[in-house]
Amino acid sequence: MEGAQFSHGAAQANSYEPRQQWFSQCEVGEDVVLGLREDSYSRLTEMLSGPELVQAQEHLSKLCAGEGFGKLSLPMKIHTLEMMVEDPVVGLGNKGVSEVVARNLAGLIERADFQALKQGNQFKILSVFRACEPEFHEALSEVLAHRVGGEKALNNKDSYGMNLLENLTSLSARRLEAQGLSSDDKNILGTVLSCITEPEQVGKSAALQHLCRENPAEFVRLVGEVLENGRILVPNGEEFAAARLEQPIDGAKITESLSVIFENNPEIILQYQQSQLPASAGGAVMDDGTYRSGFIQA
Repeated sequence: MEGAQFSHGAAQANSYEPRQQWFSQCEVGEDVVLGLREDSYSRLTEMLSGPELVQAQEHLSKLCAGEGFGKLSLPMKIHTLEMMVEDPVVGLGNKGVSEVVARNLAGLIERADFQALKQGNQFKILSVFRACEPEFHEALSEVLAHRVGGEKALNNKDSYGMNLLENLTSLSARRLEAQGLSSDDKNILGTVLSCITEPEQVGKSAALQHLCRENPAEFVRLVGEVLENGRILVPNGEEFAAARLEQPIDGAKITESLSVIFENNPEIILQYQQSQLPASAGGAVMDDGTYRSGFIQA
């Protein structure tokens, strides 16, 4: 660990012992420490030598001493530790949530379905984790395990060929304030995650509930379109405008807006998979009780 200390040039002799003890206890290798960015290493050094020492050790230990962390690739170990150290909301800088986040993150990376993902997809999952409130972390874990038509839901594709994980990652990166809108981005993402495994949360439209259940990637794509463009574009190129959303925009307002679009325009569902819907869904039910479009291949 001496190399890790001096390679960064930021350690003080009187702070080395607690850091060394913590690194040893949590089995965080020198290669992980050496891989941290300079600002991350400096912040970690501060945490493990200042008034935050006990709390920082406790919370970081929840993450780094776990079996899941040990199984990660080196780049993922570095990225995960940096995320906890740097982020002012997700990480240790926010004492009100850091313990919960550390516990939830440790639980996420220990999951077999997370470990089975390719490294690039693990990065994407962590970006979604980072972008939603702690109360929705369990919903993310449920989406990770969720299946659609016998296949992993994360691989479900929208009408443009983008999969659910790609669309969730894109949604997690949106910042509507940049467009002059007031929104609760973390609440929107969390609501969408909850809807994927509990489609009845999307609103009254049986057709939208069905779409969310059978083609969650398309549902998330439509949420993004309402957020960015105030309308949705269905597979045949037809546009349907959403009612103007009252600010601040949150997840419930977005899903309700989509539900109203589907209720008022039952023909939309014709653009999607063949499937049975209850007659209450509206005039899109065919004589044989099915919807004719087979546009999307799950």
